Amino acid sequence: QLFYYPYAYFLAYKLNIRSIEIPEVVISPLLLGNLYHHTAEKLWKVDALFELPDSQLKTTVHDQVNLQIGEEGAILLMPRNATSLQEYQDMATNSLLYLIEMIKNNGWSFLEAEEEHRLGGVLPLKGFIDLVLKRGKEIVIVDLKYGGLNSRRQELIDCQELQLVIYDQLLKAVGRR
Repeated sequence: QLFYYPYAYFLAYKLNIRSIEIPEVVISPLLLGNLYHHTAEKLWKVDALFELPDSQLKTTVHDQVNLQIGEEGAILLMPRNATSLQEYQDMATNSLLYLIEMIKNNGWSFLEAEEEHRLGGVLPLKGFIDLVLKRGKEIVIVDLKYGGLNSRRQELIDCQELQLVIYDQLLKAVGRR
């Protein structure tokens, strides 16, 4: 190596600099779920989000989806991922707009989002609840999920969704039930 590649020899054996494999970042359900979750988290912080007119709401949601892609989902911006980018933008924008529409149409109002809750006792619990809504004396917990509809549907029907049970206990501990 010294004879044929003196620079490579110098870098590797004198300066101890060796080439490394660059990890490949892929578009995974986990990445898309995190993007979606963080987009929603930032949307809940928009002042008077639920009172915005439809055109402004669409623009706000679309802009937040794209902002989050720029911050955490740059892999989607690569030319080879143009189709995945468009699919994700459409899905995230439409589902968030639908969620906000359902909240408004059913008379729910925003109570809190991404607040930390703790419960002491024999089995201490700590969690961040995605979204809590209220309507009169009713309180509802919204847990955002990305994908997995088929497997989660049966869990919800069978009351086996442990995360929602834990959230219920956390809210009960602070007198919100």
